[in-house]
Amino acid sequence: MTDLPRLLAAALTPPGPDAAAEAEALAAFRDARDSGALTAPTRRCDDWRREDEAPCDGTP
Repeated sequence: MTDLPRLLAAALTPPGPDAAAEAEALAAFRDARDSGALTAPTRRCDDWRREDEAPCDGTP
């Protein structure tokens, strides 16, 4: 029973970040940004801000 606290701590500790996946996601974001894909206006249905914070004309 002496291993129980260690086993419980290991089970409750979230895994560390996947460095390769993080690098891939960052590269994809930079490619999208550099190609201009991120300049499109935000659609109202995609805008999660409160009504009083979001512009009504569809601009981000």
